Amino acid sequence: MNKKIKNLNSLNIKSHFQFFTYFKLILLLSILFFVFSIWEAREDLKSISQKIKDSPQIEESENMLKFHSVKKGETISSLSQELAISADSIKWSNEDIVKTDITPGMIVKIPPGNGILHLVKKNESTKDIAQKYKSTEFLIKNFPNNKFTDSKKNSPTVDELLFVPNGIKSDKDILGRFIKKIFSN
Repeated sequence: MNKKIKNLNSLNIKSHFQFFTYFKLILLLSILFFVFSIWEAREDLKSISQKIKDSPQIEESENMLKFHSVKKGETISSLSQELAISADSIKWSNEDIVKTDITPGMIVKIPPGNGILHLVKKNESTKDIAQKYKSTEFLIKNFPNNKFTDSKKNSPTVDELLFVPNGIKSDKDILGRFIKKIFSN
């Protein structure tokens, strides 16, 4: 019996309590960081969408972005097959498509190929953009519709819309999209 009491006394209850307090704090901070990341990704999508709507560059460039009015029976998958563009590329160009379903009459933005449209931010280089979307600087610079404002340097300027050929979203962005899908239901 004395041995059990000694073992019980040897447990430092205060340190266990501190551990669980800090654990909860770390967990809460992690969740807040995750939510902030999702919010930031959502704001980026909104910003890109607004720039796409307002950008004169898109009107000048015939092949940068096309618009498609969804007909009855069409799905993201059928559009993808018909246009030979991945379903993900279509989804990434349309922030308002939360589910895989699209409805007749909806206007869907169609990118010029498999990849991602990117709105250049301050101090971003084509190398940064290529790394972010797992593409190459060469593909971005040589995509025919990417007309760099500063053609001498062949580098992007802030608020310039670029297409990243073969670019894919990171796991963070995909997870953010998944969370957005869950909370929209």
